[in-house]
Amino acid sequence: MSVRVAANELAAGTPQHEAFRAYASLTTEKRDLNERLSEVEQELKALEPQLLAYMGEGGYQLVKILGYTISPHREPWVYPRQGITRDTVCRALKACGLAHYVSENFNTRSLTKYVRDLEEQHQLLIDAEDAMRELLPEELIKVIEVKPTYRIQALRR
Repeated sequence: MSVRVAANELAAGTPQHEAFRAYASLTTEKRDLNERLSEVEQELKALEPQLLAYMGEGGYQLVKILGYTISPHREPWVYPRQGITRDTVCRALKACGLAHYVSENFNTRSLTKYVRDLEEQHQLLIDAEDAMRELLPEELIKVIEVKPTYRIQALRR
């Protein structure tokens, strides 16, 4: 049987105290870096239209500065035409011999979120298989496996 000890009861200088302290410190650093990264990405995104305008107005193909070569990059994205369904596009792809671009699938993350939401709504532990059997349709229980994983969580207070 394990004994639960509150974090503030860990003796300073012990390996346990140092490990938890290091984890909390690294979590803070990671969050700060992610916040800064988000800010930098927003600044870069805000500069793109201005740089594209400068390049268009100045007729620049590329600009070399501070060890970088900056140039416009075309990124095409494909969407169904207005009023056309995805199903219609899938049929057209198959008719053109491009069926390899069509697949029937499900999104693992979305399905996992659905199960997590069920667990949260019903305050269950996911390994309580009997309870999940009552919540999920029988057809689904036959074809999926719910595997719980555990991670350390650090919440800033």
